[in-house]
Amino acid sequence: MWCCGPTPRLHSHIQNITRFCHPSRLMKGEDGYYFTNLCCAVAFIEKLDGQSLNLSTEEFEQHMSGQPWAGTPAPGGAQGGAQAGAQGGARTSELDLLGGLSLQQDGGQEGGRRREADLIDWQSGVEDQGHDFLGQCPLEAPPPSSAPGPASGSTNTSSAIDSDNVDTERLPPPLLPQVFAG
Repeated sequence: MWCCGPTPRLHSHIQNITRFCHPSRLMKGEDGYYFTNLCCAVAFIEKLDGQSLNLSTEEFEQHMSGQPWAGTPAPGGAQGGAQAGAQGGARTSELDLLGGLSLQQDGGQEGGRRREADLIDWQSGVEDQGHDFLGQCPLEAPPPSSAPGPASGSTNTSSAIDSDNVDTERLPPPLLPQVFAG
């Protein structure tokens, strides 16, 4: 049974799987993919430090302790903490950049909705034109006539492929094998 919390004895489970599972099973397929990702995630978390995340040691420790980060905007919009100088300005510009990206995303979504509506309108217009055309030009076959048609040359209106009665009188004779003495 899977749980959402920390897995007790995770390293022990990984070692058991590594030792007792057939190596070919760990190297391919869906099981191998998930196990490889699990091992990579565990290794990443074990080696995680401030330098690997481009954070100072103090910032990293604040994040890991769960304390509010000095660069996080206060609920009133002002920046808190003593680092509101150069780092605060950089963080503000990053937040402004993220806000701009959010506006661009909203504009892109609106443009996508407009294009979708235009496509639906175009599709309806094409369907209407098709129905109008079909109303002007019915697709009914003309009644069979007694005169031979220009393409088929016969009075039979059904295709020879579709009929059981094939007119064999006009077919050439079959080829006969010939023996040549060398």
